[in-house]
Amino acid sequence: MAARLGGAAQRCVVRAVEDFVELTFMWRNGETIGARRPSAESVEKTLHRLALTLTKRLTALEGNVKKKARRGAAVPTFAVSIESVEMTKETTNWEAFVDGAVLRVQQLAVDAPDGSSEPAAGDVVPNATAYTCVRNPPAVLSLHVPSTVFTGVPVAVTSALEFANSDDAQWIVTRNHHTVYKAQARDLVFCPDPDLVGEVLQVVCTPCRGDTVGDAVEATLPAIQQLPPRPWINPSIPAGWQSIVSWNVLADAYTRQPEIFPYVEPPFLRKDYRGHLVIDELRTYDAAVCCLQEVDLTSFDRSFQPVMAELGYTGTFAVKGGADGVEGCAIFAKNSAFRIVTEQSLVLSEAYDDPQFTDLFGPYATWTEQAEIFRMVSTVCQLVHLESADAEKTPLIVLNTHLYYHRKTRVHAHCAPAMKAAHFMIRRPASTRSSCQVHSHGCNTQMGIKDSGSRCTGRPDHFSGRPQFDARNGCD
Repeated sequence: MAARLGGAAQRCVVRAVEDFVELTFMWRNGETIGARRPSAESVEKTLHRLALTLTKRLTALEGNVKKKARRGAAVPTFAVSIESVEMTKETTNWEAFVDGAVLRVQQLAVDAPDGSSEPAAGDVVPNATAYTCVRNPPAVLSLHVPSTVFTGVPVAVTSALEFANSDDAQWIVTRNHHTVYKAQARDLVFCPDPDLVGEVLQVVCTPCRGDTVGDAVEATLPAIQQLPPRPWINPSIPAGWQSIVSWNVLADAYTRQPEIFPYVEPPFLRKDYRGHLVIDELRTYDAAVCCLQEVDLTSFDRSFQPVMAELGYTGTFAVKGGADGVEGCAIFAKNSAFRIVTEQSLVLSEAYDDPQFTDLFGPYATWTEQAEIFRMVSTVCQLVHLESADAEKTPLIVLNTHLYYHRKTRVHAHCAPAMKAAHFMIRRPASTRSSCQVHSHGCNTQMGIKDSGSRCTGRPDHFSGRPQFDARNGCD
């Protein structure tokens, strides 16, 4: 007859992956005990190591154990075992720590009445605890909370989940313990109301996998701010036209030298502060296509992608080449207007010496000085083929790139390879190509395109005629 365990059963969280098994359980005064052992290791060896760890924890330091032994005092020892699982000497950690297995931790009675260290059959052992193993429960590895939150602007709190269904996470936003918002999604996207200015909200994320619920994780949002006042000019788009926005949103890596921006107030150089203002402006434009340059990869994943998806857009990202490949270009297409059929990207420096791209650079390959410059260019050309939501309308091909400037090259030398890259990537059956021509005039402009795909201009208030490219302005 087995000894009856004193105390209530608790939980041992088992994280089992291919190479290792990780155990975590709460012991005594809320202290967390953890062990990470190879999956193929004998479970007997792991249990023995756990017993040694608990002995050391109870006496605080290994040195205290030796001192007690020298003084002749009883040194507390532990026995750790697995129940509810048939085990042999060959049983591995992977096989032993399964759902429902019971990890039994028992402090041995050194001065037991019968001289043994094991409890007699039927005795209650007050210092024994049973932990029910829960294998690979849904877990939140981390939450990313923005450093700035504005009223009226959608904000995203993103999660890194493990062993969870990505769309089943339960989100609750509270103010003074009162719920103000609920959602079920991988990432939380919500728009704070104006009456929340100055409030500090709590966000709780609970991961789920079907009926299995993991431990909730809580995060705190910064005090909600009011949008800084800005004058807006919102040009109306004539019927039958769609709008395209192109915007260099400034990568965070380029803001770390304040002397470059001597007239910019410090808050506007912070990524989250500036990013929320960009999103607010993009939402105001309500464009059919948004082409962004200098987008941080982390900003795309944590902010632009989830928020723009909530606003009804599908996005795609193309990272720059080279060692500084932490930012790139992003294209967002409004679902009600277009569907992204295919996407391609090409890094110019990687293409320069590739034989299949020989005709891409043409005469520039013979200019030694410019050739060396082109080999340094990490510019990426991002191209998407968009299919109109109206099947009868012409599809659209959009090329998004950040043109590179160098004083030793001519302006047209920067533009030509990008345009050639577009022609190269567009080479496909005529039925999948668009006859639409898009002309940009200046940087960060809102443009109009007619649904017929005939022509467009770079001026929001002018929707006829073809603009002349001005090399002094440059463009993205």
